[in-house]
Amino acid sequence: MATPKTVRILSIDGGGCRGYMSLCFMERFLAQWGVDPTKLYQYFDVMAGASAGGILIGGAAKGISPTEAKTFFTEKAPWIFTIRTAADVLAGSINASTPSNRPDTLQKVVMLGLADPFYKAVDPASNYGDVRLQAEVANLCGTAKLSDLPTNVVFPSFEMQTYTPILFSNANLPDYTGADYLLKDVICSTAAAPIYFPPIFIQNGQYMDGGLWANNPVLWGYELAKLLYPDAKRFCILSVGSGLGDVGFHVPEGQPAPSGGIPLLFALLGYSMCSAQEGNARVIEEEATLEDNHLFYYRFQTVLDRVAYDTRIDNSDPEFFAYLETAMNAQYNTDAFEIAQFISRLNDE
Repeated sequence: MATPKTVRILSIDGGGCRGYMSLCFMERFLAQWGVDPTKLYQYFDVMAGASAGGILIGGAAKGISPTEAKTFFTEKAPWIFTIRTAADVLAGSINASTPSNRPDTLQKVVMLGLADPFYKAVDPASNYGDVRLQAEVANLCGTAKLSDLPTNVVFPSFEMQTYTPILFSNANLPDYTGADYLLKDVICSTAAAPIYFPPIFIQNGQYMDGGLWANNPVLWGYELAKLLYPDAKRFCILSVGSGLGDVGFHVPEGQPAPSGGIPLLFALLGYSMCSAQEGNARVIEEEATLEDNHLFYYRFQTVLDRVAYDTRIDNSDPEFFAYLETAMNAQYNTDAFEIAQFISRLNDE
């Protein structure tokens, strides 16, 4: 393949419903850049996505604009992050009658004790939870394989039986696999958040959320770009976060972390995922300072208001989505000069 002088990389973090913020950012960023939002695959040589970010990257590779993709959160997510009501269960219904009916803390503790993922549907024909997630991803991807995509992609996942981090990609390189896998299966595997959804089976493997080890896949997008384009003059990396907040249990800002029990386990899960994703960001940031005129990098990220809002990844309430867009615009305005500088680098030949 021909080597461009400037290799452009897009990386999008996981974050469940907070991925809506990533879409809002991309919508505004692409408008400022002045490119066609339905053809990101023409502007980025490598695209990396983990968990919810994997869904967004998969959509972008299929020509779905950020504006179009917003409905995945506003219309579909409330039926993915919901469970049956007591009335539904008593009536013997396999379906949920109410969107955004999330389990409370006691229900979550009981589910954990039963090793029952929060949003595992009771029947393959149910209209909610993991069944709904897989159906919506299938609608998005159709029968496309990774090898059918028009740009290079990488999706981290985790193979549970062998405890192995996995990099699904259409690149024909060592340590990257899955080019002949269906895109829908790969996206569902990187989005199978532990405790929230059951694992995904692909051929002989059992896979879970790539966010377990690479919720920010920027390092792997950059690594793939260097392998594919070793003679490139410069690399430009756009890394899009989804806001820093809670994972399973709400820990109000300013209060001490849980000291034990299930809340502590959730807090530790959140801290570990956050430290991994922000650690990856720091590695790239520090490398960019060393690689003068070779690596240019901008990361969008912000800290969410955990006092006023439930920032957990399964919050699909309209008010939360509205807040995410407001928070995105505030951070975007703060970063306006840095963003403009980065766009100028993206325009380099």
